[in-house]
Amino acid sequence: VSHKMLSLSSSSSLPLALALLVLCLTTASAFVTNGALAARFRQTRASSSLSSRSPPFQLRMAVDSAEVSKLMEAIEKVSDGGKAPKPGKKVFKALKKASGAIAVATEYSRAAPEPREGEHGVDFRTFSLSLRRAKAAALLVDCSSPAGLADLEAFVAEQATAKGNFPGPVPVIRSGHVTSPEHVAEAKAAGAEGVMVVMSQEEAGAIMEACTALGLEAVCVVQNQDQVDAALAGGSKLVCTAADLDPDAALKLTDGLGKEVAGLALIDARVDGGPEGLMKIAEEMEEKMLEETDKEAPKLEVVARAMQMREGKGSLKAGAVAGFLLGKACNSADDKSEVGFHNFLLETLQSKKSMNFAKMAKLKNPLGTGNPPVTPSGFTTVLEGSVKR
Repeated sequence: VSHKMLSLSSSSSLPLALALLVLCLTTASAFVTNGALAARFRQTRASSSLSSRSPPFQLRMAVDSAEVSKLMEAIEKVSDGGKAPKPGKKVFKALKKASGAIAVATEYSRAAPEPREGEHGVDFRTFSLSLRRAKAAALLVDCSSPAGLADLEAFVAEQATAKGNFPGPVPVIRSGHVTSPEHVAEAKAAGAEGVMVVMSQEEAGAIMEACTALGLEAVCVVQNQDQVDAALAGGSKLVCTAADLDPDAALKLTDGLGKEVAGLALIDARVDGGPEGLMKIAEEMEEKMLEETDKEAPKLEVVARAMQMREGKGSLKAGAVAGFLLGKACNSADDKSEVGFHNFLLETLQSKKSMNFAKMAKLKNPLGTGNPPVTPSGFTTVLEGSVKR
């Protein structure tokens, strides 16, 4: 970081801490200083406006109850011995990449119980569009709140506008409150490709049967080997370890699943405190860099956990996890701090480089080159004092 960059005045609206964090942790993220957005993250890939040429989408704000009833009848027919449709494979292919690269899916979990007026407008659509541009493997939509199904439909509808284009639609999965076959029918009616099934609940078997009857892919969240066995016996090809398992225990469950099953890991994106926690880490990083102390470099637990599972250490085996599901990665599509936090984690966990913070802090020129400086991903980052006027 140049002397001029370090000479940011205290009046600068974007704290030096945040700038240093972004420069040290990822060369793909970019934040722009702006007085109106002090102490808040700038959107990276989601910051651009939705193109005027983007095709509009028709939005249903609630699932069709008549359609749900028909789907429930279809579930009953299969339960009585009828033929089930061919199971889908879109989610599996998205979460277990043929190249062997790590897949990263994120969860949209609305903080507010109801959508605000206009919340399914430009910002919402731009966020959905940014998922394709950022190469997200899939999107999970938490339907625990009353607005959850509306969010699910909105995302499905927007992703459908990318059909036939590149990048194409991102598979959408219902997560959160799924405790009965009817919830599976609602997911199908809304257009979801998959459903997250918590295998510790008594209704898990009935929910998986409903998924099979409707051709939906079940992403089974497991905590022990018995639940892994139950998921496989039920026909699931997507086994995801619970967020409360330590990395060693999680990898023991996913190791040896074979090529026909995707071993996944659910990680709580809020374990460090969300955007506010990221700011705190930034301040600690600033202190270490400016004072050149010998104390251990600060770290984000969510990234450290993913790093440990991705690269393996000791009894942990590298490659045992095909992808990560970031739970509660974004709570609002129209809150730039939330979107910035989401995009930062998505890009960082997809990076092929080491996610060791201390190593990244030693990068001689993480900002890139040019005037104004441009990161390798092409985003322009302008810091006060870093550009000759």
